[in-house]
Amino acid sequence: MKSKPESKGQASNTLDYRYWAFISYNKNDARWARWLHRAIETYGIPAQLVSHPTPAGQPAPKRFRPLFRDRDELPAALDLGAKVEEALHAAHYLIVICSPHAARSKWVNKEIETFQSFGRLSCVLAIIVEGEPNVGGQRECFPPALRLHEPIAADARPEGDGKRRAKLKLLAGMLGVNFDALYQRDTKRRIRCFGITLLAFVLLSLGIADLAWQTNRQRMKAIQARREADALAQSRQAQALAVAADEVRKMYPQRSILLAVEAMRKTRAPRERPEPAAQQALRDCLAAIGGEVLVGHEGPVTCLSTSTNGNWLALGFASSKP
Repeated sequence: MKSKPESKGQASNTLDYRYWAFISYNKNDARWARWLHRAIETYGIPAQLVSHPTPAGQPAPKRFRPLFRDRDELPAALDLGAKVEEALHAAHYLIVICSPHAARSKWVNKEIETFQSFGRLSCVLAIIVEGEPNVGGQRECFPPALRLHEPIAADARPEGDGKRRAKLKLLAGMLGVNFDALYQRDTKRRIRCFGITLLAFVLLSLGIADLAWQTNRQRMKAIQARREADALAQSRQAQALAVAADEVRKMYPQRSILLAVEAMRKTRAPRERPEPAAQQALRDCLAAIGGEVLVGHEGPVTCLSTSTNGNWLALGFASSKP
């Protein structure tokens, strides 16, 4: 429903306001308009300033939203159009994005004039994104209507305030507070948020490190368990081969030697003690075919080798004496 227009110098009823601000811009500055719209609507007002009386006559909210931006540069026409004029009438503030494009736009200028006609000159804010103010010519960034009543202006250019400070200057103007006070509060909040983020990152890193350590620990346990299982299986195979060698030693002495040698090979891994049953079976098999048994030697067999023709077998023993 369209609100009733005001006469010049007469403020509208507070209940008519639906927008905290109307963003006026030229379509060539649409990128800046999108940024500003998002930056203001998502900014959380410091708790100490919520309900603070604003120049618009309303207490400060937790966030300045909604803002009106949903329009492109208007086509050639004699008036602004009902929707835009109604939005101007229903906005607490007018924020003008100033650039040479805006300075040459008759529609941006018309929006400023229309808003000023409502008697809210103190609620007109400006943000410079390109060009220079009050220089005339192609570099002029203020539309003609702004040059008559120079408003609070933030400078988002890199050589000016920069985007963050410019945003805070606009917010300070909308809140009706000193810029430095808002800037200090915002800086402290950013430091606090950075500290919380850093702490969360540290805790996350510690959690990931602990998870990695636990995972590696479980992996090592699994490897050790697999090694022990393999060693047990090899020991049982060696014992079974040793038993088989003993069973055929008298009838098939050569076969018994092969079985005993295979039993020894099952436990020939480096630094692994051969199975005692396999060592004893090999000694018994060698003795059965006339091989010489080492008397008085109690050390384990540490290595063995067979000749290419299979007629000779060499064994290595670790000495049990120093």
